Amino acid sequence: MKIVVWIKQVPARDSQLRIASAANWIEEADLTHEINEPDAYALEEALQLKEKHGGEVVVICAGSSQAAQTIREALAKTNAPVIALSPIIGTAAVSGPAANLMRAQGVEVSIAGVANAYQDFLDILVAHESDAEFAKSVRVGNVEIHCADILMRTTHDRKRVASTALSLARPEIIQE
Repeated sequence: MKIVVWIKQVPARDSQLRIASAANWIEEADLTHEINEPDAYALEEALQLKEKHGGEVVVICAGSSQAAQTIREALAKTNAPVIALSPIIGTAAVSGPAANLMRAQGVEVSIAGVANAYQDFLDILVAHESDAEFAKSVRVGNVEIHCADILMRTTHDRKRVASTALSLARPEIIQE
């Protein structure tokens, strides 16, 4: 049996929320993060089902590079393949503050930077198809880079990207 759990990182409940000086978002530096509580329950239930019935748990997180700690927490509980969707296309963030956060941490804003940031636990990085040529030259630890259309604007797009991630983790569970 294959059990797939999507997890999301959220600000910890005890995080203090302050408006950033630019008054356009919250002050991210003040936040600590954790696995979204319902996702933690889902992961725990998946692990219990695995113990009872066998099989394996696949954990997917489509968060920014800041989600690394959340992913590490989930990985401590399972030995599933780890797949990340790149928050970067070329040298820009797909959406949100990923590029700014990477720069602030001294991480190269590229798929190579993402692979370097995650290399201690990442098996597969799914990058945007427009980065395919650059991806051929990226060698970071044991990280494999696969390119596909990872933009998610519609429900159909989200299903397509989820199917891509699952097919890379466990091709036998995706039936066309």
